[in-house]
Amino acid sequence: MTYVLYLDAYHLGDPLFLQGLARWVAQAGPQRPSLWLVHGSGERAERLLEAQGLFPERSGGVWAVTRPEERALVERALRETNRTIVATLTDAVVPAVGIHGIDRNLMRRQADGTVVVGRIGWVRDLARQRVVPVLSTLVTDAASGQPGEAAAGAVLRALAEAMRPEAMTAVALLKADTPGIRQEGKTLAEVPAEALAGGDWLPDPAPVEALAAAGVPVLLTNRRGLLAPDGPLGTRVC
Repeated sequence: MTYVLYLDAYHLGDPLFLQGLARWVAQAGPQRPSLWLVHGSGERAERLLEAQGLFPERSGGVWAVTRPEERALVERALRETNRTIVATLTDAVVPAVGIHGIDRNLMRRQADGTVVVGRIGWVRDLARQRVVPVLSTLVTDAASGQPGEAAAGAVLRALAEAMRPEAMTAVALLKADTPGIRQEGKTLAEVPAEALAGGDWLPDPAPVEALAAAGVPVLLTNRRGLLAPDGPLGTRVC
């Protein structure tokens, strides 16, 4: 089983969270599950754009950028975020490799926004060596051939399809630092996907809803639950 953790903007914006995650991964040692990290441009893109007086809207989970200077800033944000995550893991003595969806024809975004995975074997080989792949959502646009940010849900869904027959579980982090959704003093084993939007449990429920609709298993937890000694703990999306 491969666990693919989506780092949303809410958690990416907290450097202490990243440091804590790196420590937990390091402490889990060789017993930890096979782990990949996926991230978007986070708050860094917004800051870079605003610093240049640019204020594009977000659409479908990504910045709706059309001008070359806007696209360049979003790409810069993705690359800088990737380097920050890899450096944080490396500082904690966790082997990690930064990867972008544009690398080695890994991912292409179609006209309808769906993402198609090409050659993924080399990334899987890294993970088998206990290296943590840190994958940004910077992909190649199939029509223009230019790099651009893809929606996290589309990237995670494409990864799940490409990994078959190996099983993959997508992991989304809760706003509350708990290993699962807590109600009335108990951790819920499951939660319906349609309840997520109104539950205020997730910083960004849209990717999780998209994954659940596509039949991709999703676990809602925190870093402690993901790396629990007896295996990942949390609330499953049904």
